[in-house]
Amino acid sequence: MQPALLVYRPIRMPSTPSSVPHPAPEAEEVYRRWIQFLDEEFTRHHSPELRAEIVRDQLCQLYLGRRTEASSTLR
Repeated sequence: MQPALLVYRPIRMPSTPSSVPHPAPEAEEVYRRWIQFLDEEFTRHHSPELRAEIVRDQLCQLYLGRRTEASSTLR
């Protein structure tokens, strides 16, 4: 006896303007300010090591809600 063949069909959601999710205005503003901050930091710091530290610090802030203890004085 062979196992049954599974067939997956893509499900298409309607793409009317009312069904497309959008972030809250406050969330979009915070996101845009964060992207601007990253752009400014990357413009000021050209060293790959410093940029990696910026990214690490930002990821720790996102995931843990706090900066790393080893943060340098980039700010």
